Amino acid sequence: PLTRGKYKYKFIVDGIITHDNNNPVSENDGVGGRVSLFTLNKDINYFGKNPIHISGNRYRFFFMSRKAKRVFLAGNFNNWNPYNIRLKRLNKDILAIDITLHPGVYYYNFVVDNQWKSDPRNVATAVNQVGNICSVAKIIRIQRVSR
Repeated sequence: PLTRGKYKYKFIVDGIITHDNNNPVSENDGVGGRVSLFTLNKDINYFGKNPIHISGNRYRFFFMSRKAKRVFLAGNFNNWNPYNIRLKRLNKDILAIDITLHPGVYYYNFVVDNQWKSDPRNVATAVNQVGNICSVAKIIRIQRVSR
């Protein structure tokens, strides 16, 4: 996440470092050029979609909510146990948990204050045997090419 504050940036276009010509806010960069600026007035929490690869077989699932008191992760990786994997609050907006997953297709939902919910940030879904929508995550093995 980006925290509120002032940010400086430049672009690299065709190998040339330049400021943002479309942004009127800039300042001297101290070496004869310009650096573009922008200001965030509040924190931005953006994680993309679930799950996020951390390293090895570790993946992070997150759920964004200020109101949720208890959020659990349930799926075919834990026999759909609705109270086995509890997410921890990272800040006022985000709850998250890191789990181990091996290559395969996983079906999951969140249990938010005792209500089952598909993942609002994941458009990949399937319908289970009883007609409920669940989210789908496909974990693939990344192989390194030896030279």
